[in-house]
Amino acid sequence: MRRGLVVLASVVGLLVVATPPAEAKNPGPIGVPAVRAIVQDACSHQAVAGVHASLQDDAGLMSSPSHVGPSAFTYSSLAVGLYRLFVNAPGYEPLMDSAGVVGAPVAVAPGPFIAPDGSALTVGLRLRIRLVPATPPTTCKKSAPFAPRVVGLVRDFNTGALITGFTVSVTDPATGQAISGTKLTTGTGRFVENPIPNGSSNTELNAPLNGPMNAPLNGPMNGPINGPLNGPMNGPLNGPLNGPLNGPMNGPLNYNGVMNAPLDPSTGLNASINANLVLGFAMQACTPCP
Repeated sequence: MRRGLVVLASVVGLLVVATPPAEAKNPGPIGVPAVRAIVQDACSHQAVAGVHASLQDDAGLMSSPSHVGPSAFTYSSLAVGLYRLFVNAPGYEPLMDSAGVVGAPVAVAPGPFIAPDGSALTVGLRLRIRLVPATPPTTCKKSAPFAPRVVGLVRDFNTGALITGFTVSVTDPATGQAISGTKLTTGTGRFVENPIPNGSSNTELNAPLNGPMNAPLNGPMNGPINGPLNGPMNGPLNGPLNGPLNGPMNGPLNYNGVMNAPLDPSTGLNASINANLVLGFAMQACTPCP
């Protein structure tokens, strides 16, 4: 069985999840797409037109995206398992993995996970894929180092309303102490954790009317990965989780955020995938809250 880039589950600024207006009601688990991607030129970093994408499962069956745009594609839902992602476009070399083989390994996470109190955690992945142009360019933009991050979407399970006034903490599960070096940005119904800490971490939300909710992550989570990707999710999410979300969620998230293909000798460029995790928290109200 192939090992793959963990598709866990999301990328702010790469792909934007449309935030519904406050009056929109979408109760239940948050609909985070399993895979959402944009495709860019590895030299200019501009959008690539005419993108074609497909996923191949371990049985060799191919599946097409549920939506394809001029330079993006989405798989709304996928069965849990390991896949190989193929991406190509006119005038570009096809996407390759770190061993120079066409296609890139991708692992799709299970979910949503429903806690005993009815809260739900949905996991998805957002990808930024860069393809190498077939014609060698004269000059290229310099790529900044990529730091994988978590994007959190936070709503009320029963009403679909965006939750405000929540707090987020990122701690070491072994010590319970805060992890330094991670910047947290929060807004209405949304937060960004940038970068994802390297190694195990625990991201906990606490909302005044919804109580705590907790998502454990288990690295390696940052730094370039130039060998074969060997950190797929090994089983579903694992708990026990704190607060009302306190049933086991079956296995920690193992997440690799960067894949680089070998350099193309004619262009001096390489195809790459940058992946960000998206966590959709649908929180139940509690009275009183823990």
